[in-house]
Order: sequence, then structure tokens, then C-alpha cells
Amino acid sequence: MNTTAKQTCTITIARESLELLPRRAIFWPAQFTLIVADLHLGKAATFRQNGIAVPEGSADDDLSDLSRLIHRYE
Repeated sequence: MNTTAKQTCTITIARESLELLPRRAIFWPAQFTLIVADLHLGKAATFRQNGIAVPEGSADDDLSDLSRLIHRYE
């Protein structure tokens, strides 16, 4: 296991290197694949439909993080 100043951690599973990223994501360089977890897209709308108050823009931070990850790992 290798950690870097960027707060990523590289692990090897079945001879494949994976970069564990701090924003709930994994980058798989050999496959040029970004794997993301725990997005909760649409959660606020579902909550509102069921009468649970959720502030507007609650997903903005998650979407900004996702956008940064996509641009960083292309």
C-alpha cells in the first residue's frame, strides 16, 4: 500500500493497481475507469416528495466534487 501527499492510497488487488481517493472514489488506471460511490443523486427530490424538508442546492457540493474528479481523471 502506498500513500501520497494528495491523500490517495494505492492498493493492488489481483495484480491490478487501484487508487483510493478521499472523495469516495476509486481510479483504476489500467482501465481508465473512475468508480464513484454514495452519490445519492435525486435523494433531495425523493425526500421532498415525501414531505421531508431538504434545502435547495444540497447536492451541489457532491456534483462539484464529481465534476472535479471527472476532469482530474478524464
